[in-house]
Amino acid sequence: MSELYQLAYVSQATFNDDQQSSVRPEVSRILLQSRKNNPDLDVVGALYYKNGYFFQVLEGSRENVEGLYAKILKDPRHKNSKILVSKAINRSGFNDWSMKYGVSDDEVNNLLNENSMVFFNPYKFNEEMTNSMIRLLQNVPLLEEFTGTSNDLNGNNQNSSLNILAIVISSVALVVSVIAIFMTL
Repeated sequence: MSELYQLAYVSQATFNDDQQSSVRPEVSRILLQSRKNNPDLDVVGALYYKNGYFFQVLEGSRENVEGLYAKILKDPRHKNSKILVSKAINRSGFNDWSMKYGVSDDEVNNLLNENSMVFFNPYKFNEEMTNSMIRLLQNVPLLEEFTGTSNDLNGNNQNSSLNILAIVISSVALVVSVIAIFMTL
């Protein structure tokens, strides 16, 4: 069995971020793709997006996580990727999630305020803030109907029929976002 590995990185969006909707179509597409592909790689994690910045945590075997990160680096939807955490871990903090999304903005704002920051800019995070952000993402409540995965008795991440529901819900969110964009034109 391969060693469990965690990689957290930040990057900047290359798409326009002046949209007022809370769900960005580009972010929805990233989530759809992650929730579809990550279970096949036995990779789990979380994504947070705000102010044009991505903060993402990936966990799985070192080989799979580093392979996925190499693909992520080629994605034109973001640039200036910087690894904040790269380490072996004893257990996953995201067992039930192919890709979690988000955390309460209030919780993130509290973290920023505690560290004398006004705006979310993870490039300025120190090690303590990075670890706090990872814990916030790990503590997002599990809503099974949105995970797209299930666990067997050994805690192994498995595909389930909930993948379809997660894709449908994400697709509906994407459609609503697109409609909102066209209504503002």
